[in-house]
Amino acid sequence: MARWPRDRAGRPCHRNAGRDQTRQANNLNQIAKHLNQGTLVVDPDLEADLKRAVAEVAWMRTKLMEALGVLA
Repeated sequence: MARWPRDRAGRPCHRNAGRDQTRQANNLNQIAKHLNQGTLVVDPDLEADLKRAVAEVAWMRTKLMEALGVLA
């Protein structure tokens, strides 16, 4: 049986993570698709959302690297 990582309170970290991450990944893929097709209209709200998404992905990468021991 797989053992899931636990948060500081001892709860499994996997509960809703997969569902939210899949939706976010799909949304980013759709944005990239329309951007590559030239059909994406970037308004100020979308620009702010994209900047926030980039920051969140960078944060997730850093946390993953720290968890793997690659970053100190």
